[in-house]
Amino acid sequence: MDLPAESPVKMRGCSRGRNQIDPASEQPFPIRIRIPGYHDSPPILEDPNMRASVTARPRTRNLTLGLILTVVMAGLVLLLGAASSQAASNQLSAMQDDGRLENADPGIRDTALDEMQALGVDVVKLGAFWRRYAPNPESESRPSVDLTDPASYDWAQLAPAVDAVIARGMTPWIMISAPGPDWSTKKSTASTQEGVYLPDVKLFAQFAEAVGRKFPQVKILSIGNEPNFQYWMWPQMGKGLVSISGVHYRKTYIAAQKALVRAGHGDSTILFGGLAPRAFLPKVGQRATQPLRFLRDFFCLDEKLKPLKGRPAKLRSCSGRYSKIIASGFAYHPYTVAAGPGIRPTDRDDAPIAYLKRVYRVLDRAAALRRLSKRRIPLWNAEFAFQTNPPDINQSRLAAVPAFMNTSEYLTFADRRVMNYMQYQLFDEPLNTDFGLTDSKRYGGFQSGLRFADGEKKLEVYRAWQMPLMVLKGRGNRVTIWGTRRAVSDAPEVEIQYKDGSDWTTVATVPPIATAGYFKQSVSVAGANSKTWRLKSGDVYSRQAKSVKAPKASSK
Repeated sequence: MDLPAESPVKMRGCSRGRNQIDPASEQPFPIRIRIPGYHDSPPILEDPNMRASVTARPRTRNLTLGLILTVVMAGLVLLLGAASSQAASNQLSAMQDDGRLENADPGIRDTALDEMQALGVDVVKLGAFWRRYAPNPESESRPSVDLTDPASYDWAQLAPAVDAVIARGMTPWIMISAPGPDWSTKKSTASTQEGVYLPDVKLFAQFAEAVGRKFPQVKILSIGNEPNFQYWMWPQMGKGLVSISGVHYRKTYIAAQKALVRAGHGDSTILFGGLAPRAFLPKVGQRATQPLRFLRDFFCLDEKLKPLKGRPAKLRSCSGRYSKIIASGFAYHPYTVAAGPGIRPTDRDDAPIAYLKRVYRVLDRAAALRRLSKRRIPLWNAEFAFQTNPPDINQSRLAAVPAFMNTSEYLTFADRRVMNYMQYQLFDEPLNTDFGLTDSKRYGGFQSGLRFADGEKKLEVYRAWQMPLMVLKGRGNRVTIWGTRRAVSDAPEVEIQYKDGSDWTTVATVPPIATAGYFKQSVSVAGANSKTWRLKSGDVYSRQAKSVKAPKASSK
């Protein structure tokens, strides 16, 4: 596979008017960041150990914390005969599309939620962006109101979205994040977006408390959105290669978590992190920080994951006893480069979706040192998708994205610590057609939806979400079929089919109870490893796929 040494990828934040930085020149330009440090390497593909039965993940709605834990800890084991194998991981399906769900037009919101429900979404993530809901956000004078009181904020878009999610039997997840109002920061950050220059910790905690009091029915909350990226926190790196953002976010999270507990969310799932998966090589003034470097400074650890001492500790506000981080899980954005999940990052402090073990090593070390409240803390996929070409000529080929999606989902399915698989956006954001095809200003939004901006389905991408499929190579005439059926269909069973000339032949049927979750079934057909396969459930089809070696996460 001939892959570029460096793929142009937009660092995900929000598309709302952000400026990004070209690392080669360190000059701002309106849209895109090129991420150096990725080289052409073979996909990480190895044969996993196959198990003896099939596990189906139950689909769930209105998840309480206890029910979430039940879903994660236990699968429904089903016997499909001696030819079957076991899938021991369970994960929820999550989706986010703030542009449609927090829209002033309730028709746009409700249509999008109806489609998400039909697509089998369990959890819907919504952004509570401080600046958007705060009183007088463009004033430098702090308002004379009780900032912990929900009545001090305008919830005109967020509150109806939460209610509409619950009404459809799905579970809301609220992310509480900067940017803040002008009165919460000491400096203007117009070159990125206003409200991200080290927002006042106490004031942010008051906003978090107001969110918690306004939404007692929301049981999944996360604090922060990509604080290791300049669009959400500035500055990033200081003298001595100190992650200023990591230190400030530590203080912010501790205060906000306590505020949520005061607001009655002591039993809720509260997540920290929300980190972007990659950045530039470390230097003073850089616009982003590698997630592992950020986490080490967050937990006051050196590169060998030993507690910092002396001046390095003092520079990171680590002197004295470390305040343990109390959290239910770690939120993360495990994006890959445009060439897909098989590309190996050359920077050891980056961690895309196939390299989550790098993140776990830091988290587990922090827990062992009693700096994190939970050992083997779960990871929540807080934002993930693939932008497509078309429409963005710099992103992943549309034809390649369905396989990228299903490979990524299989990787997290096989990882017992990952709670969910995420699709960021139902619709693409519109292009700025005032600019030409090769002008980066044309692609200011995110083009990662299951539909183009005009509503047309990206058909194979859509199918890859509806009914994921991986065909895993086996010995002789045997392959293993992995998948699930998210889509609502009149025929709940799933047919496993291969192409025979111009016809499709069904070789096995997964019974209705198994299609409530993921299944893994071994089938034997002459020439199985060279055939084209698909899944069919009523009038819903998966993508078509040939067998590949089973993807396996890197241990390095």
